[in-house]
Amino acid sequence: MENPVVFGDASQTIVLESASVEHARLMLITTPAVITTQTITRLCRNLNPELSIIARCGEEERMKILHDLGVSGVVLPEFEAGLEITRQAFQQLGVRPMKILQFTNQLRHRVYDSGPETDQDYRILSRLRRVSDLLELTWISVSKESPLISNMVKTLDIRKKMAFPLWVLFTVGKCCQTRTWTTVSLQMIFWQ
Repeated sequence: MENPVVFGDASQTIVLESASVEHARLMLITTPAVITTQTITRLCRNLNPELSIIARCGEEERMKILHDLGVSGVVLPEFEAGLEITRQAFQQLGVRPMKILQFTNQLRHRVYDSGPETDQDYRILSRLRRVSDLLELTWISVSKESPLISNMVKTLDIRKKMAFPLWVLFTVGKCCQTRTWTTVSLQMIFWQ
């Protein structure tokens, strides 16, 4: 299947119509010019009121304008670059990755979620996204002979052997079945 490419100025209705914006689910606006972003957002809203829009914004003071126009996500590239420089500096200094993530997430929260104009649902989703960033998920399959089957994490003493907190959730199902073994999905959630 080919993916059509439309080349043109997205601040022109004909270009957006050629790109079938009225059927799109998501629009990414990466232009550094806020005025152009505002124009594209207005045109997109006219063609597709349900469209999710994520846009670049050069100035924190202009974020509210974009949110008021219906932009659901705003990214400040200079701010994000500063966070990445900070992350790398902390990493070089030996700061634990989880501490770095918590620090940068706090800064993001102050900038992106701080104003009363921010939609409540957006703030809740943003917090949930940050929680998921703190989890590392790994899926493995085990044979029915595994000592993990029908045992509790406490019984197996996995927490002491792993040296960090662990949650284990078993999903019993017929994921894969042969004459000799049945698999059970094991979900392990690690955090430090």
